[in-house]
Amino acid sequence: MSLDTPILVVDDSSSMRTAVRQILKEAGYSNVVLAQDGAEGLKFLKASAAPGGKKVGLILCDWAMPNMSGIELLQAVRADCKLRSTPFIMVTSEKRSECIMEAVQKGTNDFVVKPFPSTLLIEKVKKILLPPPR
Repeated sequence: MSLDTPILVVDDSSSMRTAVRQILKEAGYSNVVLAQDGAEGLKFLKASAAPGGKKVGLILCDWAMPNMSGIELLQAVRADCKLRSTPFIMVTSEKRSECIMEAVQKGTNDFVVKPFPSTLLIEKVKKILLPPPR
């Protein structure tokens, strides 16, 4: 995938959305879309998967949010045939092992615990977005 592949950042904290967008932009990812909760994120994902849309290549999502939590968004993405293959990374302060296990069981590709170094986030993003070697 290219550096202009859309990356959706879903977090109810505007400062966290801004910080993650800045980290991604500094790493060269130019198409970063922000959503303040899972409901807004899901609406954007469905529109991006519609004919003529540019499908999101990666979702970075917080766990605890109003309206629709990150785990609810993950379940909705995995249940939708047009979205289910979209890579999903939980980026959250939730670090209890049972929550991590729940996210893995429900289909998250990776998990990043806040606070995190920007290098860790970029390493995980690159691991998912870089095409496999031939």
